[in-house]
Amino acid sequence: MGQLTDLIAAKVRFKHGLMQQLLTGKRRFPEFGDQQWCRVHLGELLSEESRYVDWNDDEEYKLVSIRRRSGGMFFRESKWGREIKTQVMKTTEVGDFVIARMQAVHGAMAVTPPEFHGFHVSDSYSTFVLRDPDRLSISFLDYLSQTRMFYLLALLSAYGVTIEKMTFNLDWFLSESVLIPPTQAEQVRIADVLRTCDAEIGVLQQQLDALKTQKKGLMQKLLTGQVRVKT
Repeated sequence: MGQLTDLIAAKVRFKHGLMQQLLTGKRRFPEFGDQQWCRVHLGELLSEESRYVDWNDDEEYKLVSIRRRSGGMFFRESKWGREIKTQVMKTTEVGDFVIARMQAVHGAMAVTPPEFHGFHVSDSYSTFVLRDPDRLSISFLDYLSQTRMFYLLALLSAYGVTIEKMTFNLDWFLSESVLIPPTQAEQVRIADVLRTCDAEIGVLQQQLDALKTQKKGLMQKLLTGQVRVKT
């Protein structure tokens, strides 16, 4: 089990190093090497899309949130409209880029995955769609938003005395710029490589979780006498 844990840690470190190279243009694929990356303002790439719901006390709303440090979107709970105090809600759709404004400086940003299409976020979240899907790949943006550089942009777009209470200014954020490959083909290629890394890490993590479950079950049987050790 220790070897598997070490292998996962090594894979994660490898992925982070690869992200640093691929998402900054330091490492290029041969077929794209002669095309220069371009710097573009986020406001040129993203357009805010606020799909406010028509409130209904008798409707059930499936609420999602976003974890800090690029932890992704997760299902929080389902509630009837009459059970929710702040009755302002937005619908998020697959492929949206969503920012939890109150936690933006902590990396609470994510792309809405297919399984959360049509779910709901509070008004403290900002949802964006691509202005031109042919100019920017949403999968590339998803990985780009997980970098320290992107975290820094969020921090530079906030003001306040302490980091836990800083106010995120959306206009400032959209005026910041990022460096991106000039073609969507290169963006997709980069995202595919990183997605393969994630898949490998996911498989190893599943194996580790299965071993932990197996060990826990065996310990339970041994400590209760259900299984006896022959001497």
